[in-house]
Amino acid sequence: MAKTPTPIWQNFSQVFKYGFRSQPLLLVTGISVLLTLFNSGFLGFAASVILNAMLFKYSFVVLQQTSRGNMEPPALNSQTIAGDYDLPFKFYGLILAYVFIAGYLYAHGWETLAALFVFIGLLLAPASIMVLALNESFVDALNPAILWHLVVRIGWSYLALYGLIFVLQAARSNATQLLAGGLHWGFYYFVSGYFTILTFHIMGYILYQNHELVGQPVEEDEEETADQRFRHYQNMMEIGNVEAAIAELEQLVEEYPDDLDAHQRLHSLCLLEKRKDKLAAHANAYLQLLLRTGRNAQAAEIYLDCLSLQVSCLPEDAEAYYRLAQALTRAGKHKQMVQLLNGLHKRFPRSDFVPHAYFLMARTLSESLNKDELAIRTLNFLLEHYPQHPVMADVQAYLHVLQGDTS
Repeated sequence: MAKTPTPIWQNFSQVFKYGFRSQPLLLVTGISVLLTLFNSGFLGFAASVILNAMLFKYSFVVLQQTSRGNMEPPALNSQTIAGDYDLPFKFYGLILAYVFIAGYLYAHGWETLAALFVFIGLLLAPASIMVLALNESFVDALNPAILWHLVVRIGWSYLALYGLIFVLQAARSNATQLLAGGLHWGFYYFVSGYFTILTFHIMGYILYQNHELVGQPVEEDEEETADQRFRHYQNMMEIGNVEAAIAELEQLVEEYPDDLDAHQRLHSLCLLEKRKDKLAAHANAYLQLLLRTGRNAQAAEIYLDCLSLQVSCLPEDAEAYYRLAQALTRAGKHKQMVQLLNGLHKRFPRSDFVPHAYFLMARTLSESLNKDELAIRTLNFLLEHYPQHPVMADVQAYLHVLQGDTS
């Protein structure tokens, strides 16, 4: 049974203490010390970019975990502060996109339209960050229809969220002005980092509070789960009856098709026992669920698991192929990514995602696999078969670069 969220206004004291828990406190303190030591010149600028990206990476993990009902701060490890910086850089990209559009409107004399855009952009900024954290999609985070859908789903809680964020940012501004004026800059950095993590935690809590409305899965109470849905499965595992345990999990997956925990247990058990037949029967449904809920990195892991046992496990449409290919690329599985996309145009001859996928494949062939000739052939194929697609300008530019390198 899923935990029932306490409304944030009844639990705000605990929410406010989140930033002073050991893990976020250690991270913010360390970043503050380093920013204080390297606070000038090019080295200071580089340190600021890297350390703030680290802070935002951790903050996005905070948002994601809180939205699933996990109120424990994430551990400081390679997954939370190092490695894949996709979300922080997409977040920077969102800021640049908003600034560029507003600047463009002002520069062309459309002051009223620019002011309206800035107002709407500020109003939807929390929604944009939440969508980016949930879907990991830059395009979704800029899509006003998706953002407005989330706002409508959350309803009055979104206004409460906006009010809380406004109060937090006002408190942050007052505190940082006071500290920067009379105390060490390190305290300024500490206060900024603390309020950043707290703001992302509050956005995650609002999603958790409204998880049924926005379709966000939440973590289940382990004790209740063991006593209820998975009791028979665990009993079968304890006595070594693996076949009955698999059958029980299959029944749970059929009854609760969106239950990620049941899917993961079934997948792991079939993988452990090398039950290719059971894995093949289940893997596609699990893969589709992960991709549909924006868990692209986990979907890539499932795909690779199946690939290792030569079990067929493929997405259902070209967009899902593209998102899975992106996740494989981020995981450094370049050969597997190329293998996945090979022949995609034959499966989905009319999809607009095929050119995006093949352009990604061409860049991977050249930059990661040192196969420039194959990359050039792929780019020429795109120019021949999709000449009007919007990505062709980038394809043409990249082709010139490769032909220049090989000439």
